[in-house]
Amino acid sequence: MKTYFKAQIIKMTQVDDYENGCLPDTCQDYGLITTLIHTDLKGLVKEIESFCNGQVFLFEDENNRLGVQVLENSDGYKASPGQVERWKNKEITLYLADYSCYISKFTEENDVLKELESLNIETI
Repeated sequence: MKTYFKAQIIKMTQVDDYENGCLPDTCQDYGLITTLIHTDLKGLVKEIESFCNGQVFLFEDENNRLGVQVLENSDGYKASPGQVERWKNKEITLYLADYSCYISKFTEENDVLKELESLNIETI
């Protein structure tokens, strides 16, 4: 049996006002946006950081949840340094993206075909 680690990533965004912080009534919930699978936990964390374009942190009260917070532009990409400066000058709107990554571990047996055959599915 082979062991895998899986991350289910959920995304939420809010308009982030430079002077006043996030505006709660602008919250947008994107739900589950992707699932990543890797053969080891360290590799999965690197893949999460690459996908979310930010550094992960561990939630203190949840041992299977990682988070990533990224300041994003209206296209959903990490804001460039120039965009951050324009945001500070109130020239553009940026969004705080909160990624919640729920981590689980599972094993996969190599005899899936035997299990499928046991379901008596017609073979063509």
